[in-house]
Amino acid sequence: MNGKLCAQLIHFSSTMEGLSEKYTKFKDLIEYRDTDIFVMIPMIMILKSCEGDDKSICEVFLPDISNK
Repeated sequence: MNGKLCAQLIHFSSTMEGLSEKYTKFKDLIEYRDTDIFVMIPMIMILKSCEGDDKSICEVFLPDISNK
């Protein structure tokens, strides 16, 4: 696997795991595959991108995200 993609996957997984440990409602949404989670996860990653902590994951799916 590409090193950058691997780092992004690990970062994404650890972000989701951290949120699951901190917020039980979030954990339940993931566990039961609630439809809201499919809106929340992209929103979370965009917020992480605003903080500069998304390892460029958002740029893969939204190439124009860095354009002001």
